[in-house]
Amino acid sequence: MATADKYYKFKALPDDILIRLQQLPQYLAQSDVLLAYLFGSLAQAGKGQDVDLALLMPKGERPYH
Repeated sequence: MATADKYYKFKALPDDILIRLQQLPQYLAQSDVLLAYLFGSLAQAGKGQDVDLALLMPKGERPYH
């Protein structure tokens, strides 16, 4: 399956996604998130089809839905 075929049902990322990601540390600093890790094509090349973000939460805490 080609990458474009994989994401055809999803809306494209907003044009300001990199600005939003730059604001993410401020938002996460006010939460219970212990560690956030951005990975994938967006982290490596600054462009991509999706946002790959891993969150480490305190034991027993549920991640955001």
